[in-house]
Amino acid sequence: DNDCDGTVDEVTARFDDDSLRGIAPDAMPHIWRSVTRQQMHLHQEPFTLVKAAPAWAVMYDWSKGQGDNSSSFLFSDTGDLMLYDLQWIPLLKNQGPILDVFPERCEAQFDLTLEREVIEIKEPHLYIIGRENHGHWIFDHLPLLLATRKFFPEIAELPLVFDKMLPDHPAYLELFGFSNQHLMLHRPKRTNVIWKFDQLYTVDLLSSLDAAHLAQEAASAVARPMGMDAPKRLFLSRDRFTPRNRIADEPQMQDFLQERGFQIVRPELLTPQETVDLMQQAEIIVLTYGAALGNLPLANPKTQIVVLAPSFLVEDRFENDVLRYFRRFLLPFHDRIRFVGGERPGEKSFCEDAELSFNVVTFDLPLAYDLRKLDICLMQAEADLIRSQRG
Repeated sequence: DNDCDGTVDEVTARFDDDSLRGIAPDAMPHIWRSVTRQQMHLHQEPFTLVKAAPAWAVMYDWSKGQGDNSSSFLFSDTGDLMLYDLQWIPLLKNQGPILDVFPERCEAQFDLTLEREVIEIKEPHLYIIGRENHGHWIFDHLPLLLATRKFFPEIAELPLVFDKMLPDHPAYLELFGFSNQHLMLHRPKRTNVIWKFDQLYTVDLLSSLDAAHLAQEAASAVARPMGMDAPKRLFLSRDRFTPRNRIADEPQMQDFLQERGFQIVRPELLTPQETVDLMQQAEIIVLTYGAALGNLPLANPKTQIVVLAPSFLVEDRFENDVLRYFRRFLLPFHDRIRFVGGERPGEKSFCEDAELSFNVVTFDLPLAYDLRKLDICLMQAEADLIRSQRG
């Protein structure tokens, strides 16, 4: 409920409909229509800023008392806050095999009477909630900051609050014009921390359509020209993350793509500026589903995309809340994206498995991909690229 005491004026302007070019739900398969309806509903909502004064960020330790991984939950006596990150918790509940990922950790319970370390913050801060991997950083953190700067420029200059940050995140902030001081709430090995803010601002979730649109605009504004010799066909490899590389025979995949003019890119070795420059000039990108999807909003709007993903994610026959959540990251590119479904080598196809069992860990399995299907996708992408360039 955003109509609580202390709420600042809600902005009534919505994002321009230009950010929804090409969306045609009636022409899309059933599953993608349901994802579109969900994201269109978010798009039609005002972008809302909420002020909580005071607010408490209570840290919840997910590492069973080790203090290795904690995230924050907000409480405020000014009213209930609209915290979209909590959607992850109900999505994981009652989803069958998904419970295997977080056994006995699907509900965060707080006893606020326990003795805790309280850290008081007097200055106003802007709280940006979301996970720290690259995909969430580009789809969630960055667009929320960009939208806040668009609608509430004074608030966007406040010190920022994040649960956690990766080493390259400060450089991303600097690249996109955010030189704000920032505070990380996670404190390694300290499990009972409460942050008390006298004034804390937080903002609503954006649709993935608007998030991608804002990130693409910002990337285009800071990209540097790379010259005629810059690579135009990119394969974003995860081979340094073995066994989480997600491709069963990646050397064969790399050889196949290099024969077709693709350059092997390892995004984790690039600076944010190098990443934006490379993505902006790319014509075709091949990548696996995961954190690398965060590179797609940084690409130019004509870039053709081929995603390698588990077949149960991309087939139009399985639907539940968890898959809908994952598919929201793909929706902004629906008119220029193709999928190649992967299977477990030597096992029954996901789509033929009557007892289909999947969880977040399933996305890390090294899957086998049919190179013939990939070749067809690449030829289709080349044809669409020519048409878009002529248009």
